[in-house]
Amino acid sequence: MANAVLAAGGPSAGGSYRFIDLRRSGKLIATLDLYDLLLRGDTSHDAVLQNGDVIDIRPAGPEIAVTGSVNNEAIFEARPGETLGDVLTFAGGFDSLADQSRVVVTRLADLDLQGSRQLTMAEAKTFPAEAGDIVRVLSLANVARPEERQAILATIEGEVDHPGRYYLPPGATLGDLLRQAGGPTSGAFVYGSELDRFSEKQLQTMEYQRVIDDLRLTAATEPLTQSSTTPLATDRTARAAEVSQGLKSLADQMQMHQPDGRLVLPIDYAAPALPLSLKLENLDRLYIPPMPKTVGVYGMVFEQGAFLYAPHQRISDYLAKAGGVRKASAAQGDIFVVHADGSVAARSQDHGLLHREIRPGDVIFVPVRTGPSLFQKVLEASQLIFQGGVGLAAIALSLSALGA
Repeated sequence: MANAVLAAGGPSAGGSYRFIDLRRSGKLIATLDLYDLLLRGDTSHDAVLQNGDVIDIRPAGPEIAVTGSVNNEAIFEARPGETLGDVLTFAGGFDSLADQSRVVVTRLADLDLQGSRQLTMAEAKTFPAEAGDIVRVLSLANVARPEERQAILATIEGEVDHPGRYYLPPGATLGDLLRQAGGPTSGAFVYGSELDRFSEKQLQTMEYQRVIDDLRLTAATEPLTQSSTTPLATDRTARAAEVSQGLKSLADQMQMHQPDGRLVLPIDYAAPALPLSLKLENLDRLYIPPMPKTVGVYGMVFEQGAFLYAPHQRISDYLAKAGGVRKASAAQGDIFVVHADGSVAARSQDHGLLHREIRPGDVIFVPVRTGPSLFQKVLEASQLIFQGGVGLAAIALSLSALGA
């Protein structure tokens, strides 16, 4: 019977795999269940054909979908009296990541009542299968566990004796990781240490995208807010179009750079020491850089670049090294500094900023003159993305598209 059915192309989409009848001289001789053959290798019900026999494939019976953590996701046909446990067996059973204690069942009769229901495996083995059932087996993978029970794989790089990846027990601290790596070298710049955290990266990315979306919205509405009926309307419209295009360019440049999840660590520059009691999370990355030798100056200055660090120099001294600010286009009141530890200091919040002593690895940025709301967006972005002079220079160059 199986040979004949397969030679005919098998049951059609509406045909049954479970009820294939053999009739001889009008009498029912045998009923073949192809599941016995295909899923169990059982040929005991496969009768030998004779001349003149007729094979009748009945319409498909109740169909049940099985999805999730099983070895064979598919739609299966159930015979009367079979349970959801039987149907899960047809699906090859659970895969290695399955939660084998329970299944979730969506039944047509329940859609207007409770929707889906959860069954234990003991219940599923006695729960009758019905047409249209959808059985979902949940996976134990990619489910966040309580932090105190999470094993930690952390990476430490840079100025340590043994850089690498280390497997640590739940609750491990930054001090545990540092001890495994042999501690910092004599050339370590502890103040500039960078701790990148995956969970923080996800939050920063969402906030950073919000800043970019705000910039794009500002670009789209700039021509509308600048419209006027005064004799200078034409000039205003042209200027608004230039600013709008510049904002779009800025947003495009910013989209190319993404936050890395850096945490600003509480490290004192005068007595630098890592917060050794800080608890680690899985996939944390700690980078301890070598002592930097330069200070970056970017934005609306005459000579952007990195300048050699000299002790006891002030921020104003490095602005002078860069040729001074471009007064016609620079927002001098909004100058800000990105420190090597990732923190940001703005002149709008600290009026004596230019007289502060510069530190190695710091980056000074002189933004272009813009509306206060736009500068605030750029400052927000800087706190999320800046990893050093490269990212900062990219933003500085893109801002020049708005030039006065």
